[in-house]
Amino acid sequence: MSSSNILIDNCEGDHSMTGFRLDDGSNVTFNNCDAHHIDDPYTGAPTGPHNNSDGFSRTANSATGTVYRGCRSWWCSDDGWDGIHSPGTITYENCWAFWNGYLPGTFTAGGDGNGFKMGGGTDQSATPITRFANNCVSFQNRLNGFDQNSLCQSLSISLAFLRIIKINYFEKL
Repeated sequence: MSSSNILIDNCEGDHSMTGFRLDDGSNVTFNNCDAHHIDDPYTGAPTGPHNNSDGFSRTANSATGTVYRGCRSWWCSDDGWDGIHSPGTITYENCWAFWNGYLPGTFTAGGDGNGFKMGGGTDQSATPITRFANNCVSFQNRLNGFDQNSLCQSLSISLAFLRIIKINYFEKL
């Protein structure tokens, strides 16, 4: 999707290669959406099978003002949320991420396995990157509940459930 000023309300993405993908556009809100049982076992190099099968993806684009409110992501073979190489502001409010990074319906390793991959990556340009996670829950993901993925800009996590998860941040919050 590449549009601006949009509300996506009460939608479900399931049993496909990706759940919801925002390629560009500003001020897009996902409200009460579910992404589950997401897997792409066929895509090959450079990422390989099961990678890029994210529940919610906003990667490598110029979108800003994206809000995920009351959304849930589970059984996605890569990440629940992926914001890698994506500047601008992303806000996660009251969202859940669990059982990501496994082949759907199993605990067999799939892709990365982060609940919330906040952004970053190897290209740390001067473009502002801001992430807010408010009252979010992330548990039993294969790798990390909240992953900074080399993000070296602004991040705020408040009232997040940080028990029984691994986090990948500079000082291990």
